[in-house]
Amino acid sequence: MNDFSKFLADQLDYSRVRLLTSLEGLTDEQVRWQPEPQSPSIGSILLHIGRIDDLHVSRAIRRVPEIWANEGWQTKMALPDPTQFPIELGWTADDPSAAGSSVTLGQLLAYAGATREATKGYLEGASAEELSQEVDDGLERHKGWTAAKHIAHCALHESHHQGQIDYVKGLCLARAAA
Repeated sequence: MNDFSKFLADQLDYSRVRLLTSLEGLTDEQVRWQPEPQSPSIGSILLHIGRIDDLHVSRAIRRVPEIWANEGWQTKMALPDPTQFPIELGWTADDPSAAGSSVTLGQLLAYAGATREATKGYLEGASAEELSQEVDDGLERHKGWTAAKHIAHCALHESHHQGQIDYVKGLCLARAAA
């Protein structure tokens, strides 16, 4: 692994360790809990983090089928086709028949782990030259992004959502203590 790949892998590891620390001790019910009906749950945020890794690395950089579809995560989690809902899916935990009402933290972590391992696997064999090549994913807002920028975005994106997860966790635990 070249120095640039190692740096990116270290950033991915750092953001993931922080995420896993925040999730320690949470129950599946707490992961599915929403402060308000239109607010994201910790679970929907975690799904979003995994989906972004999958989209940036599988679809955009590697141009292979997404892990989501390829490994059957939609079926495993009984969620709708991601092309039919925004990746910022907020599910309703109060409705037992609603999408996401039975998703477990273990499932979400397994999917997020699979996408992150695929990203790190890509970095193992990527040359500095490959990482510096532009990747056209068809999105105007990503125009000019290199493979390295897509991967760095995955770590930064996860860190940004870390604050949301900590906030929702605090609200959930305060509600339970009240």
